[in-house]
Amino acid sequence: MGTQEALARRLTVLVLAASLPAFMAGASMAAGPYTPKRGSAERKAVLDVVRKPVERGMKQKVIFIVDKLRVQGKWAFVQPRPRSLKMGMLSFKGTRWEKDHKGGFIDDGLAALLRRDRQGWLVIQWVMGPTDVAWEPWPKEYGAPTALFR
Repeated sequence: MGTQEALARRLTVLVLAASLPAFMAGASMAAGPYTPKRGSAERKAVLDVVRKPVERGMKQKVIFIVDKLRVQGKWAFVQPRPRSLKMGMLSFKGTRWEKDHKGGFIDDGLAALLRRDRQGWLVIQWVMGPTDVAWEPWPKEYGAPTALFR
């Protein structure tokens, strides 16, 4: 093998190695959304990050009954129903949702959009008690994949 041939092969290997991270990121997006298994570290990480603003807003500790949790690439979408630690309904008393809850204008669930970066998961947007499809504009607003919300 001549020096030009060897140089061309090395260059090809370098180009392929440099493009691998971009390919892998694209492949994870192309793979479509999935639901992390119960008990997995990924599922726990997503739910723990969502739990923080919910507990702050509800002024009480919560656990989640998960109706939907989907991850695709660096994005996650979750629809849990928060409950008290004893699996009872939450008290909305003294929260910013108290009046709406009493009036029946919100339900007992929530929806949250998260994005993963180098530090971990971040809550990008969340809504308490949506009675409509509050997350419909999120793909366009934040660039999240639409398949995540199906």
